[in-house]
Amino acid sequence: MRQLSLSPVGYRRRQSVALGGIEVQIATRWADGPGAWYVDVATASGEPVLSGCRVSPGGYVWQEGADPRLPAGSLIATGPDPYRRDQLGIDVQLVYLDPGEDV
Repeated sequence: MRQLSLSPVGYRRRQSVALGGIEVQIATRWADGPGAWYVDVATASGEPVLSGCRVSPGGYVWQEGADPRLPAGSLIATGPDPYRRDQLGIDVQLVYLDPGEDV
C-alpha cells in the first residue's frame, strides 16, 4: 500500500510517480460545479490512459488489471464524502494497492 503525496494548494497539479514498478503521470484538478477532484492518468511519455475519473472516497480511480499501460494494482480514494477542495492530501487520499492487497 502506498499513499500518494498530494497537496491541497491550487486547483490543478501534476506529478510523476512510480507505482508497482511503472511510472505514470497523475494530474488532479478541482471542478467547482460538482465540488469534486478529478484525476487524469498518463504513461510516463504522456500518452493519456484515463481521463476525468472523479475522486470518490471509497471508490476506485482504477481497478487491478484495468489497462496494461497502468500499474497492475488498484488506485483508490479514501476519506470523507462529501469533501472540500482543501481536503485533498489531508483527509482525502489516493492510495495505491498492489495486486491482491486490501485496505
